[in-house]
Amino acid sequence: MAGQWSFLSAFIVRSTGFPQHLMDPLEFSATVEQMQAILRAEAELKREQEHFLQQFPAWVKTLEETHPKGDPVFKRLYKWRKAVEKGSALPLENPLPDVLPLVEWRNRYEAIREHKMRLTTELAAIFERELPQCMEAFKRVLSLPRVQEAVAHSSAQVWRSLQRFLAADAKKLKSSGKRYDSRTLIRYLQRFLFKNDTTSFFGPLNYGLFRDSEQLLTVERSGPIPRRRRSFLTYWAVEALAEQVSRRNEWREYMPIAVHDAFYLVETGLVHAQTQKRIPLPSEVVRVLHRADGQTPARDLLAGCTETTRSTLEKLRDKGIILWEFRVPQACHEVLEELLAFVDALPADEAQRQWSADLRQFAAWQTAYSAADAQGKTEILEQASALFERLTGRDSTQLHGETYADRSLFCEETLGDVQEFLISLDMKEDLEQRISPLLDWGAAVAMKKREHAQRQARQIVAAMREEWGQEKLPFLAVLSELTSRMSSEGFHPDFSNIVERLNASGKRDQRVVELPDEWLREQSAGHAFDQRLCVCSPDLMLQARSVEHVNRGEYQWVIGEVHCCTQGMSNLLYFHPQREAQIAEVREALKALPNGEFLANVVLKQRAGKSFFVEMFEQTLTLLGRSQKGGDAVRTFSELWVVEQDGELVLVDADGKRFIPYMGDPNSPVAFVFAEPSIEIPKIRTEGHLPRLTYRGLVVQRETWNLPAADWLSDSTLPHERFLHVWRLKEHYGMPDEVFVRVNSELKPFYVNFRSYFLVDLLLTHLRGETRVTFSERLPDRSSEWFSNDEGAYCCELRTNIVRRQPSNQ
Repeated sequence: MAGQWSFLSAFIVRSTGFPQHLMDPLEFSATVEQMQAILRAEAELKREQEHFLQQFPAWVKTLEETHPKGDPVFKRLYKWRKAVEKGSALPLENPLPDVLPLVEWRNRYEAIREHKMRLTTELAAIFERELPQCMEAFKRVLSLPRVQEAVAHSSAQVWRSLQRFLAADAKKLKSSGKRYDSRTLIRYLQRFLFKNDTTSFFGPLNYGLFRDSEQLLTVERSGPIPRRRRSFLTYWAVEALAEQVSRRNEWREYMPIAVHDAFYLVETGLVHAQTQKRIPLPSEVVRVLHRADGQTPARDLLAGCTETTRSTLEKLRDKGIILWEFRVPQACHEVLEELLAFVDALPADEAQRQWSADLRQFAAWQTAYSAADAQGKTEILEQASALFERLTGRDSTQLHGETYADRSLFCEETLGDVQEFLISLDMKEDLEQRISPLLDWGAAVAMKKREHAQRQARQIVAAMREEWGQEKLPFLAVLSELTSRMSSEGFHPDFSNIVERLNASGKRDQRVVELPDEWLREQSAGHAFDQRLCVCSPDLMLQARSVEHVNRGEYQWVIGEVHCCTQGMSNLLYFHPQREAQIAEVREALKALPNGEFLANVVLKQRAGKSFFVEMFEQTLTLLGRSQKGGDAVRTFSELWVVEQDGELVLVDADGKRFIPYMGDPNSPVAFVFAEPSIEIPKIRTEGHLPRLTYRGLVVQRETWNLPAADWLSDSTLPHERFLHVWRLKEHYGMPDEVFVRVNSELKPFYVNFRSYFLVDLLLTHLRGETRVTFSERLPDRSSEWFSNDEGAYCCELRTNIVRRQPSNQ
């Protein structure tokens, strides 16, 4: 009997903080209507051209009945054919004889051609009239206080540019500057309205429950967005400040000491885990390091120690073998408060008072930031950036502002306006029945990846065992080899058989294809993932007109991204009223699954700017990150060894206790080889058109078009001609007006409404230098308005946690 996938009791509701209709005023309606008329005329003209070429042999035969061979009439008819093939005007000199069908065709052809030419000539004027109108509408949307605040939060520099853009007379702006500003601003606006990857008041957090209820769906919204908000100085910024605090020699004895995670302690000293190089140390130094946990200050560790011991530790610090500094923990939001409390506990002197004042200033800005308007946010950012750069000597933007999220010093978490969000147990059970075979498919793919990774790793480890002359190998040494030698080949699932079946079934050109049960059963057969820890966090969306429609059964589920493990168990639970209870439910559910007893949290130094780690399990593994736990509950990766058990490489400590790292990154060698399989519903990639794929009525994959990027780029420098060129292709492929676009140079898909020239221009900008471009239908589409309030309808997703329960008879 197969296991059944089951959702846990709660889910997270994430939405955009602006209603999607704010993009409507940016549509070039008159221009689009004219372009559609041109395309209809082009289609009519093409039909007449095809009709002429089909009838051409018959018309030649008709003329042969009344004209001798070699008569000039035949030459004129062939000139007509050449003109028709080019879509040109018919030669007027020496007209052809009045053969009635030919005359009727000629009149239709010339009328349609002239109509198309007139429409094309008029297009430029219509576009030029509409452009300033849409630009003014664009400015009105950008002038909205909340939109201004969203821009300011994302980038103070872009907000300054926005003010210049709004103040300038569009007629006096240089075209290059106007294009640059409008492209930048439309790029931001489309993300605010249709994406939520930058969490703030325009991407608020809400929470929902699966409950027994007569109604399938209950949603109550009231009050403003946001209801609550909290700003934080980002982790990377606090870490940079902590590094500077730790540099002051006068405070050295108050700094905690810890062994660097690349080393582990033995009775005689330290061992570098990767090379097994031993560093002999005096017994007193070893005793100090045994008590060093990264939280106990040096003065407590060194009480009663000799000067030689202190000197030895100083040398180890200078070589990077031990860490002698205050480190910010990765498992909490309030990292600035942690640093401030540490500084306040330092001995009072002028430097301590100044650091305390500076950190309190950051804390004051942190509090004021959420309540500030756009200008206030910008001023706070600029002041905070100046102080941060003076104190640290580092840039005040992460990655120089290249990423959408966490680019500046402050991040926010906000609570939305949802008062109640319930999905009935009947609806939950129905969804579980629909999604379970899909997740089995994803688990089978994950197992193939893991098996492939294990095969590669066993070969590498076998060679290392021979070289090292031992069966048990230090994990960090193995990890170094895996990182440099493992190939990604084989980690990408092969869907050629499904594409071949689509082609063979004749359904490839359809708009929607339902995947048969037997196709999924074949994909999932033969993989013992029942013995693995199967858990994932799918994003789910609803396509429905209204809540009332949902309760009548008129809705459709759409599966979005399926995240590794339980990614909702982090900053996304910040405002949850039963946060600890929800974390406990996840923890207990995972511990009850196969291999659940071996799970360990992983705290790394490399991490996002604001997301923190929830340490759900009793054991935590670290790699230069700081856990909030202490003592035996925390192990470093340097203390782990790689052994083979039942043909599988596993991680154990020196006593043979097994650990399974609960990884957040599904694509690292650690995750592929030693963590549990990372489950995702496979996405089929192929060139050309691929229908919307559904299973049991649930949308597995949206309709997509994978096309050459160069086809969309026009040689014309005239905007209305580029606009028409894009519409010609869009209509040719039968794409809807609204799509999401993915290119290699962009981390996230971006929204395009083909009815807005501003968004089409953004599309063309992104396509320069690209080889391929993938368009996917927007689904849920504009008709889905169930998640709405007084301001309008919003894009929305539900992030859930789902586990594969074991059958009761096992």
